[in-house]
Amino acid sequence: MQIDRYGRTDIQIEANHRWDTSAAKVTVIIETKGCWNEGVNTAQRTQLADRYLRRDRTAAGIYLVGYFDSPAHWNNNKPGDDGKPHSDRPHTIHTIEDLTAEQHALTEQLRGEKGAEVYAFVLDCRPDPVDAAINTGQETS
Repeated sequence: MQIDRYGRTDIQIEANHRWDTSAAKVTVIIETKGCWNEGVNTAQRTQLADRYLRRDRTAAGIYLVGYFDSPAHWNNNKPGDDGKPHSDRPHTIHTIEDLTAEQHALTEQLRGEKGAEVYAFVLDCRPDPVDAAINTGQETS
């Protein structure tokens, strides 16, 4: 596994065939983004499909988005913030369902346009509401 933040893939997995040593090595490139990232709606195309899969002639790629917060989080000011509501930041206005649908639609588009073998996955990283309430002392409804 290779992890690098300087112009190369986020995660690159290479594997040899288990029994056939003459078989070609299989490579999967994983591009990761947090749901708040400004490039979350474009990087599947610009980084994964157009750059890494084409450059490395890799068989497959996974676009993995970590979803960490609820929409309410993005619409509130926070201490030390610039005073603007988060609603003025379009890259952060989405639900996990909308983000998943958008990424899956782009996956299908890239497969059709470029023949790219890409898969999108949105990983729900939000804390369990009960655990979050216990940790912050808030009551749950």
